[in-house]
Amino acid sequence: MENVLGIDIGGTKIRAGLVAEDGRLLKLSELPTEAERGAQHVLAQVVRLTERFSDANIAGIGIGTAGQVDLNGQIISATRNIPGWTGVQLQSEIAQKPVFPSKL
Repeated sequence: MENVLGIDIGGTKIRAGLVAEDGRLLKLSELPTEAERGAQHVLAQVVRLTERFSDANIAGIGIGTAGQVDLNGQIISATRNIPGWTGVQLQSEIAQKPVFPSKL
């Protein structure tokens, strides 16, 4: 059975949930965003969190974040909660990490 990983990047915490095909929540994990440390730190926190799911059979990953993300995965506008977040190439930055590059 394949699962999906949902990630919510918030101003205070980043949550990730592993969801089965039938909609059951299989695993939930979170880390503090520590947004005041800037965009690169937040990206590192996302990667650190996804590593907790590296042994799961994952068909895809969805990421939600404050602001607007264009079709190429770039954050085109964001709140001031995460300094330097506007302009981040979210999809390509995460895909470069060795966690789940083909799932984004």
